Amino acid sequence: MKIFDVKGKISALRYTGVAMVALLAFVGAHIEARELVIKGATVHPVIGLPMEGVSVWVSEGKIREICHGLDPLEIHKQQGDVIVEIYDASGMHLYPGIIAPNTSLGLVEIDAVRATRDYDEVGQWTPDVKSWIAVNPDSEILPVTRANGITHAQVTPQGGRIAGMSGLIQLSGWTYEEMTVQGPAALHIYWPSFPGGTDIKKSQERFDESVEEIENFFKDAEAYAKARDAGQAPETPAWEAMRSVLNGETPVMIHANDSRQIKGAVEWAESREFKFILAGAREAWKIADWLGERRAYVVYESLYALPDRSTDPYDVHFTAPAKLAAAGVRVMFSEGLGGFGASFARNVPYMAATAQSHGLSKENALKSLTLYPAMAFGVEDRLGTLESGKEASMILLDGDLLDIRSNVQRMWIAGEEVSLDNRQLRLYDKYRSRPVPSEDSD
Repeated sequence: MKIFDVKGKISALRYTGVAMVALLAFVGAHIEARELVIKGATVHPVIGLPMEGVSVWVSEGKIREICHGLDPLEIHKQQGDVIVEIYDASGMHLYPGIIAPNTSLGLVEIDAVRATRDYDEVGQWTPDVKSWIAVNPDSEILPVTRANGITHAQVTPQGGRIAGMSGLIQLSGWTYEEMTVQGPAALHIYWPSFPGGTDIKKSQERFDESVEEIENFFKDAEAYAKARDAGQAPETPAWEAMRSVLNGETPVMIHANDSRQIKGAVEWAESREFKFILAGAREAWKIADWLGERRAYVVYESLYALPDRSTDPYDVHFTAPAKLAAAGVRVMFSEGLGGFGASFARNVPYMAATAQSHGLSKENALKSLTLYPAMAFGVEDRLGTLESGKEASMILLDGDLLDIRSNVQRMWIAGEEVSLDNRQLRLYDKYRSRPVPSEDSD
């Protein structure tokens, strides 16, 4: 049995042949410890007040205990002959890992290069598309995003009216199977927008036709399910994918920005008794009270974009999350899916911080990054807070998570430490140490 201080000091050691082999393996190969104790940190559980100077005991990938004065020697008495890693995190802050909703992480590397884009499929009605199986585990964007505290992300399909199913992934793993946490996480519906033009009546007719197409698609899906249950229809992948939505297992994520779009989409989802999540939602603040009555989940998109209308105040998007949260809406943040959406997904914590400085409470700002995404995707029993029995997906910072000056020092996903190294840090180190030009050079 041994207790090992990660800063290089052995706190207590009782040698046995097996323990010595384990010690050499740990020091030589940097393998993960079977038990982990993080002591002295200020723990932010998200539910409840911060706890200063406590110890967090991680065992088998889960949080076993959070308490004051946790004695590692007692762990050995309870656990037997195990390796325990002790990390002194005095003065630091421990948070649940951030969950980024509505991203194209792993589905695109360079948006301008078609060969690196794999986020959409041909056709308007493709509910059987599974976005998470297309994730590239070797994407250079994933480590960059991870370094800013994001441990999990929803990867979203695009293209068509019904684009397919998204999945919730962890940002670490050798294969997409290893990375997948929840698949499917949601069915994605891109709600029709109101056509422009001077002929209002004709525009309204086109919009109504598009909405009717969506309704008819779901009616066809219901007809298939009934025929299939009765043994009167062959198995069809597209229709099979719809079954989990129709029976309420999989929520629908509706992409809509205009307040009229949003209201119509929500009323349609309610008529079918679907669990729904709104994405985009740029004008959701205009109907905040109406959405608040429904305790809606809203993924507010592109906080740093310019106002949509010249008549809007300059800070309309900065104050919108606070208005929504005050009405009872459960707000989350996303950089969006197009252009640099994947590259800028790392900015999610900055969006929450900006919204907090414009009226969003700190409690709601933290929940927007952790608990609300977990609840929206039905994994709140595993992720989103720091509690005994939950997955040990955590980030350790040298300051407040909502302070842009703070830096992520360490990260654990399901109890395993994950490297924060990434391409941008390597380039920074490389060019910081570049040779100084000589005085004789031109």
